[in-house]
Amino acid sequence: MKKLLMYSLILAVFFMISCDSSDRSDSSIPFLSSDLSRNVSPDASPEEQEKLIAGNTAFAFDLYAKITDSSQNIIYSPYSISLAMAMVWGGAENNTADEMAGVFHFSLTEERFHPAFNALDLDLRSREYTDAETGAKLKLTIANSFWGQRDYHFLNSYLDLLALNYGAGIYLLDFMSSPDKCTGIINGWIEEKTEGLIKDAIPIDTITTDTRLVLANTIYFYANWLYKFSEDDTTDDVFYPADSDTIATPTMHQQGEFKYHEDADALSVELPYAGNKMSMLIVMPANDFSSYEAALTGDTVSGIVENLTSGNIKLSLPKFKVEYTIDKLVDTLKSLGMVDAFTDSADFSGITGNSALCITDVIHKAVITVDETGTEAAAVTVAVFAETAVPEWVSVIIDRPFLFFIRDMETGSILFMGRVLNPAQGE
Repeated sequence: MKKLLMYSLILAVFFMISCDSSDRSDSSIPFLSSDLSRNVSPDASPEEQEKLIAGNTAFAFDLYAKITDSSQNIIYSPYSISLAMAMVWGGAENNTADEMAGVFHFSLTEERFHPAFNALDLDLRSREYTDAETGAKLKLTIANSFWGQRDYHFLNSYLDLLALNYGAGIYLLDFMSSPDKCTGIINGWIEEKTEGLIKDAIPIDTITTDTRLVLANTIYFYANWLYKFSEDDTTDDVFYPADSDTIATPTMHQQGEFKYHEDADALSVELPYAGNKMSMLIVMPANDFSSYEAALTGDTVSGIVENLTSGNIKLSLPKFKVEYTIDKLVDTLKSLGMVDAFTDSADFSGITGNSALCITDVIHKAVITVDETGTEAAAVTVAVFAETAVPEWVSVIIDRPFLFFIRDMETGSILFMGRVLNPAQGE
């Protein structure tokens, strides 16, 4: 049954007080946040970090198994999705929270989970590197933002969680009067944070007058190879696609010492990026690609990495660019077991203090380009929330003579009373 829901904004608005400045791009938009600063030295043990990463990896392969039923190239960021949903999970309660924990393999208690994710996020951000002599660099930018309906009620405790663990606050927009304009504003933020790689991430009509909250997480990655390829060595070589005849494609070449592993199942090689703290692992199945892919798990990749050994390699690698959108991500998450969050049974009372919100859409887009100099990639994850019971607005028009009473609500004492027969009298 529809209800008339009344919300009042009871929290102070702070500008640039406690959240990451990199996430704050437009000071003209009111910004709601906790007065707490991000904890840059979170208390998280190595064991908790390992458990968190293992869970994120398990979800990454669960999702991969669900999106490989087409002949498309694929690029997605499981980290972006897990990070976005970690923030959503912070406001979930009861069965909604239990289902999310199961799907995303969030096995730590909430008390320990958010500091652990904070520690992981800060650790990844520290990977940035620039070689003073060559200019080779690795840039990793992770940004989180929430966009809430102005005059809507958000719990102080939830704002504390966002600020303390994720460096995020809530921009205040008016979805109810200008959903298309709000879509443009959020898409502009996403485009800025992804260095222009992802445009129009949120389709028109995704955000509506019923939208009350939008979460956006972006990741931008740019890195030069530790050992660059020479453009002069790039040639059109033969490539053997799984589903078509051979093709000629621009292929990069170089000789050098790389870590690799070859067995009966696959040939793998690791290409380090500048700074030698991040790399791209290439795995080429030896026989049937589909069969190998179907059996792929996090343990498979861990086993490959453990068996990598250095060798003198003559490397040939195609240049490539992939853009991909996970269509029907809501349906995919439902099939994995996250159901309540998208229905009237959703309980995100940890965000608002009531269970009037549900997720109406989850969007994920990613793009990657690999060439002689290195890799550029970006991804965005967006979660859109609306009210489970849309307010039914009642018109109250006082246009006839009326009585009035000024009264104390707690005791019922009437302090003043009277009537108005003609508002124009006494003017």
